[in-house]
Amino acid sequence: VIRRQRQMCIRDRACGTPVIAWKNGSVPEVMRDGVSGFVIDSIEAAIDAVQHIDRVERAGVRAYFDERFTARRMAEDYEQVYQGLMVERRANGGATQSRSLIGV
Repeated sequence: VIRRQRQMCIRDRACGTPVIAWKNGSVPEVMRDGVSGFVIDSIEAAIDAVQHIDRVERAGVRAYFDERFTARRMAEDYEQVYQGLMVERRANGGATQSRSLIGV
């Protein structure tokens, strides 16, 4: 499956389907090249990926999904962010600093 959208890439991996995705947007963040499929940046790379897609094991694709994208995993990540904010708030006497949570 050749994809451009993040959610579709994640859904496909939940089914154990290897994905060939263009290297743009959030794709590099949600894909592991050679494990969950292939990240490509040219037509030539896409052709090569199609020829080698059978080397990507479906069980490995699903395992990568379980490692990164299950509801439980994402809830645990959110919990860590909120715990960090609570610790910060206590350390600052009840006030939190305004900052981006991306990459926390």
